[in-house]
Amino acid sequence: MYQINVMSESDKEIIVSWHYPAPYQLYDLTADDFNGEYDFFSVFDDDQLVGMLKLHYNEGTCHLGLGLRPDLTGKGHGQHFVEAAVQLVKEQGYQSIQLAVISSNERAIKVYERCGFVEKDYELMLAGDVLEEFLIMQYGEEDCF
Repeated sequence: MYQINVMSESDKEIIVSWHYPAPYQLYDLTADDFNGEYDFFSVFDDDQLVGMLKLHYNEGTCHLGLGLRPDLTGKGHGQHFVEAAVQLVKEQGYQSIQLAVISSNERAIKVYERCGFVEKDYELMLAGDVLEEFLIMQYGEEDCF
């Protein structure tokens, strides 16, 4: 079971050091990515930092960003990780949850669909210095639990 805590400065420094392999390098974060109107959380498995969550609330909807530690991606951890994030958002009283994922990231899209997210829209956004097409997904009525 994951432990989710408000992110510390030391956790931010560790997360900035994470680097995803191609073609996922667009998910690498910099210190500047931790600025803004977001709540950041660190996700631990035992005492190991395994991921991060970025939450932004707007008009009753929680916009969710997720980042699993690069060496854990593609190894079957995704669904449980997303379930923990959805549970945290629900515990904060939000039922409406959206996320954005690069539309070519089929691996993540499949995990999100298994967890009850459905395709809502497409939007062009900057990912680093590159304009990318993102799929906007909405959490559906069915739980992923």
